[in-house]
Amino acid sequence: MDKIELSKTSNQNLGFFDPIALKEWDEEYVRVKSMYYMDIAIWVSREEEDSMTVTFATISDYKIVMNMEMSKVHKRKKSPTWHVDIVHMDRKFRGMGLAPKLYKHLVKALDIVIQAGEAQSPGGRYIWNKLAASHDVSVYGKFNHGQWHHMEPSDDGEPWFGYMRGSDLQPYDGREFTMYLSA
Repeated sequence: MDKIELSKTSNQNLGFFDPIALKEWDEEYVRVKSMYYMDIAIWVSREEEDSMTVTFATISDYKIVMNMEMSKVHKRKKSPTWHVDIVHMDRKFRGMGLAPKLYKHLVKALDIVIQAGEAQSPGGRYIWNKLAASHDVSVYGKFNHGQWHHMEPSDDGEPWFGYMRGSDLQPYDGREFTMYLSA
């Protein structure tokens, strides 16, 4: 898994979500679940069997909080695995700790497993570290053809293998490593 850096110009306003207008464009979005305590609903579009667009928008005014593009990796009927291709968080909602909560809610609502992208921005590494610290989901990973390891949070914001701290086996050292999230 590799580290990537993003420029400050990646701050973006994602605008508003309009499920009725999208229907006119033949894009079918289905409201999956609402998180009333956060005033956010999950909308999912599965244009093709192996790809999915997930939009998190406020319930009150349909302001887009976060968009995710995902592709199916494992096609099990129960808890299929979806790879995170790209994530965009609206600049208004950054820095609030929402993304890990949205990831957790998504895996629970859809009964899926999420596979981390092959390269992680600082924000992505922060999300996975927060998820590793959570007690209601599991974060685990493995090196190519290696043993599965439970991931634990670290002080520097990057998940690590708790019992291997200080070793040369780290998820972001550029080697083939895959990380997963499940409920």
